Amino acid sequence: MMTNNVDALAGEARLARALSIITRSGGDLILLTRDIVRGIIADLFAQTVIWTAGSAEGLHRLPVTARLGLVVATVWRIQFYLDALADGMSELACFIDG
Repeated sequence: MMTNNVDALAGEARLARALSIITRSGGDLILLTRDIVRGIIADLFAQTVIWTAGSAEGLHRLPVTARLGLVVATVWRIQFYLDALADGMSELACFIDG
């Protein structure tokens, strides 16, 4: 009977290790998505600063449609990464739920 208890404890330890790996993977996924989205937003902000500086100095400017297109493309990219994050977290939740 003691052998069964030892085997059960070893199985519980493996299960706890697997859950910790899944939890850490979820945290890493969130951090990676955050870093990617921050980079995308920083790029858009830099473009906005360039547009503003260029228009103040009277330099060649992109048409408004091109600017709006860049903003829309950036929003789509952010939405794509957030959807991928939600899908990844759902998959990890399925592993936890069994």
